[in-house]
Amino acid sequence: MKHVRARFHLIALMAATAVLVAGCAGGMAGKAGGLHVWSAGTSVSYESTVGQSTFMEIPGQGEMVTTSTITLDVTIEATATEREFKFTVDDASISSDAAQMGGEIPDVSGLIGLESMIHLDKRGGITEATNLEGNPSIEEQGGVEAFREQLQGFILYLPEGALGPGVEWTREYGFPFTQSGLEMELTSIDKYRCIEATTYEGVPAYKITVSSDAALSGSGEQMGMPLDMALSGTGDGTFYVETGTGRILMAESTGTLSGGISGAGFDIPVEMRMTSTLKQKK
Repeated sequence: MKHVRARFHLIALMAATAVLVAGCAGGMAGKAGGLHVWSAGTSVSYESTVGQSTFMEIPGQGEMVTTSTITLDVTIEATATEREFKFTVDDASISSDAAQMGGEIPDVSGLIGLESMIHLDKRGGITEATNLEGNPSIEEQGGVEAFREQLQGFILYLPEGALGPGVEWTREYGFPFTQSGLEMELTSIDKYRCIEATTYEGVPAYKITVSSDAALSGSGEQMGMPLDMALSGTGDGTFYVETGTGRILMAESTGTLSGGISGAGFDIPVEMRMTSTLKQKK
């Protein structure tokens, strides 16, 4: 049972990033298509931190708690092509107490130095992200689609039309991924609302909130043991973005997924509590 507990905790870690996606922001009142058009060479650096605490009620043993944190330092630079950006991972690290339970901690060192050319549509959705295939750290943590959704968290997602206080919009997405022998799927519906025009650390900005409904499910085998899991929950976030460019200035989110994992002869209630922060590096 120790193996199941530790593995399940690490399986869910990458999903936490998608649940807490920081992909919303605003710009000057007007068409969304005017944003994400930066001068060539313009760049911004971020620190992204996603933390997760997993609580499991083990039959006959009581509550078990594990924690993990993934930190990424990235730089996004505009190229000479409209809505094309170079995404570089400057540093990556993970801390986890899963090893104390006999689990394996994913190796994120393969992300350091990764460069991907990202192409956006007019709403800020990523239409292409290069150089992700074959990276062992990406594959170990859920695969290309899961990591591509992480990249979306650094790029705001816009409404179809004019943006200003009171404007609301929705993003629905989902992706399958495989991890530790389980076929997984994450789905989410994110509802955004532009609250007000304000400033953030002296920079003209829009304040935007997001509420999310998410579900995580999967099934497969580990060490010959069939397993099924089903979790669902909600998330809430607040974002500040620079008017005119749409660059995220700061984002923070919290979320909870609850449900369980079951196998031959056992059912384990599970709750995951997640936090996410994204901030520009000075």
